[in-house]
Amino acid sequence: MSIHHLVTLGTLMVQGVTWNPPKALTLLTYLHLEGPSPRRRLRELFWPNSQDPSVNLRVVLGHLRRELPDAVTGADLLSAHVTSDAAALLGRHGGISTSGDPFYPGAFLAGVELSDVSPELDEWILETRERLAGAARLEGLRRAELSGSPGDAERWAIWAYALPDAVPPEREELERFARLALPGSPLEAQVRHDLNVVTPGTPTAHVEQELLGRDRELSELLLALARPEVRSVEITGPGGIGKSTLAAALLREQAALDRVRVLSVPLEHAHAASQAAAQVAVALGVQVQDQGNGWTALGKAWGERPLLLLLDGAEGLPDLADGVHALLGASPNVRVVVTSRVRRLDGAHHLALDGLAVPVAGDAPERVAQSAAVRLFVRGARRHVPHFELDDRAAPVVSAIVRRLDGHPLATVLSATWMRVHSPEHIHTLILQDLATLHAETGSSERHQLRAVFERSWTLLDTQERQALSALSYFHGFDTDAAMTVAGVTPELLHRLQRHSLIHPLPAHGSGPERLEVPPVLAAQALRYLHAPAPVQAEHAAYYLALLERHAPDTEQVQRERANLLGALGFALTAGQRVSAHVDAFLASYDRTGQLAAGQDAFLVLQEALAGAQPEAAGSVLVGRAWLAHLTGNFEDSAHLSLTLLADPRYRGSVTGMKAHNVLSLTRRRQGQLAAASESLAQALALAEVLRDDTRRVMYSLNLSDLLIQLGRYDECTALLDTLDATLPPEADGWLHAQITEQRLRADHFSGTLSPAEVAERCRALLPRERNRTPTYAEMLLRLQEVRALLQLGHLTEAAARLRDLLPDLHASEVTSMSLAGRLLNVQLLYLQGRSAQAHAESLVAVEQWGQVREDSAFFELLLALAAPLLRADATLALGALGTLLHHPASYHDQRVRARDLLSSAGVPDPSPPFPDVQALASDLKAHLERLTSRRR
Repeated sequence: MSIHHLVTLGTLMVQGVTWNPPKALTLLTYLHLEGPSPRRRLRELFWPNSQDPSVNLRVVLGHLRRELPDAVTGADLLSAHVTSDAAALLGRHGGISTSGDPFYPGAFLAGVELSDVSPELDEWILETRERLAGAARLEGLRRAELSGSPGDAERWAIWAYALPDAVPPEREELERFARLALPGSPLEAQVRHDLNVVTPGTPTAHVEQELLGRDRELSELLLALARPEVRSVEITGPGGIGKSTLAAALLREQAALDRVRVLSVPLEHAHAASQAAAQVAVALGVQVQDQGNGWTALGKAWGERPLLLLLDGAEGLPDLADGVHALLGASPNVRVVVTSRVRRLDGAHHLALDGLAVPVAGDAPERVAQSAAVRLFVRGARRHVPHFELDDRAAPVVSAIVRRLDGHPLATVLSATWMRVHSPEHIHTLILQDLATLHAETGSSERHQLRAVFERSWTLLDTQERQALSALSYFHGFDTDAAMTVAGVTPELLHRLQRHSLIHPLPAHGSGPERLEVPPVLAAQALRYLHAPAPVQAEHAAYYLALLERHAPDTEQVQRERANLLGALGFALTAGQRVSAHVDAFLASYDRTGQLAAGQDAFLVLQEALAGAQPEAAGSVLVGRAWLAHLTGNFEDSAHLSLTLLADPRYRGSVTGMKAHNVLSLTRRRQGQLAAASESLAQALALAEVLRDDTRRVMYSLNLSDLLIQLGRYDECTALLDTLDATLPPEADGWLHAQITEQRLRADHFSGTLSPAEVAERCRALLPRERNRTPTYAEMLLRLQEVRALLQLGHLTEAAARLRDLLPDLHASEVTSMSLAGRLLNVQLLYLQGRSAQAHAESLVAVEQWGQVREDSAFFELLLALAAPLLRADATLALGALGTLLHHPASYHDQRVRARDLLSSAGVPDPSPPFPDVQALASDLKAHLERLTSRRR
């Protein structure tokens, strides 16, 4: 089969063939460059007004197949099998020949005249002509940069710069031309002039983001922020009205005025206010521990540093107000600007935004030119028709266009892009027709400007651009790699969509690549044209799940893409894919960064996708929810979810069942149900052994041994530790052996197997080995145990020296429970030394620190340290506190033994617990300590 070669640059012909009817060869060119197309599409493009376009198409296809055998194949879906100079220039069938000269003999389809074709086909020809001229200019630039002499370089640069039909060069290309121009040459003067026209640092594809016609609104907002009492501003208005542009200008102006840090965070894809808090934390680069309230935690992490924060696109977050108020309450120097289509903040300075100012019908051209809406249209039009002027003929038409659009900024920008194919008069006619059609369809008087303009802009896109825009609308922000991999969108195609004003850049945070998005107000409309979403969703899910595999859960890459990851996991779950490991990694991205409230809301969304999920993946979602509920102190939900999983026969004996037993154990422990906690953990341990999960077997064994010590079941603890020690592989980390040793030491201490002197001696013998490794967690536990034994022996001077060395390491570890344990020993030491005033003050700090961890056993340890002086100072409070300890399910066995010894020495029987909960007891104790310390002052 011979392959015919189409010549499309400078003319239209088939190489070696004299037959050249324009419409037939244009149809062949279209099929070749655009790919397989249905007959219906070709009839619409080439014979839109024919009474019987099917006959026209059959005739043309008959001629093509007779004159150019095998060039067109297919029945309903037609394909072309040719080569062409256009495809070569675009790099589809080999590169450009560097020996052939000239490689660009002229414009695409130059001189070809077609009658009775659609405006869409005219648009396709003009757009392809621009693309090919742009490709030729880039090749000319490349040849100039590779030339051997400055003279040759400038000759190629002059040729490339003067190419007709190409769109105006972007800043990057202009800078390349500037480097090639000879000093003092006409080329240098022209390039320098054009560089000055381009706004410094602003890509020419996005000049519509500059502020036009909002000076009054900007001044109003600046005046509001100048008042100290105004800490929140809200800008509302319909989609595309310019809220984000105005808010960005406000941030730039305010940053220049008072040097405050500004931050813009887009929220259109956030599904809950907690997710918005997580996005802000990621953008600020702060670590939070939210315990269920991300905004308060964010405010505490940011502290008193000044910040002007833009929360952009908050219409999907009805619960945002509480979060913003919590942030402002926790961070006194933070101010917030919110943009939304509906009001979200009570008490904020509010600005309702409408369209730009439009001229009055009949205004003189000079008055028309002053209108902000007209200036926006003209600026957009000049990107496509560089020499467009608002003369006496054009002024009234453009004035009418912006009035029909009510000065809507995004609709105005989109309509200006039509100038590449339509005259202003035709644009006005099309807008009138489309608005009338929409009003007739809906029967309502609502404003349809943006929808009408988008629908027309859609028809002016070629097939590639439509497919790309629809696919990209599925993303929650994307970078070039994601667009290319998932949707097959080339950088050149992305650039075209940017020039059409259909995608725009997102604010940059961190060190990642530039991210783009289809404006959400347009994405909702473009998605209606995604006729086969499943393949795009599948590719999207595969791409982002692979990203989750490549990067650690707490890295910037994962946190930046959480919205896309949530969509990918939801699709994968619904499709029944095995994604348990991915769900676990997604959970870790919230757990490790302390963004627990956001994690809870994300996993609620995943739970809604479980209808068709594979059982183990569904189990991972539900056990993830239980874990997050446990971490945020929602123990009732955590226990309920865990028990629901354990009641499901699908999870008996599974990894999910093992994890559910462990979460239930942790929850029961926090609820003070130590016996129930040990039973659940024993079942988790048994499953870990059956499933041969050695990592969890070791972790569960250590946790269970700790529980057995607390319950006073010392023999069981020792037997479990012996088994664990015997089954550890030789290469096991030293800290495991140290943990086992430390727990065995505690069991022997509390059971009376070892005396305090023996405990202290054993600790001293083990410490040199541990000090060679760290300071490690195990070493600090041994040092705490040694100090505790020394206090029991009454060796106060030695205990004080050891504790003085230990406390800095405990505080530096940033483990609150360890720091609190050291502080409790210090309280005990101070009372034993007779330094009551200092002991009271240290006790008060300990109570406040306990409020951060809320471990009841730690509070009971403080009570035992305070018991003797408390019995002398306030016997009623002391007896009530000891009674609460004795009857509380979370108190340890050894703590109850020590409490009974204290009561026995005081000659008091077991008292009833007068306090309803530990928190009430803590409040009374704190008040008592505050009275003592204030009396001392």
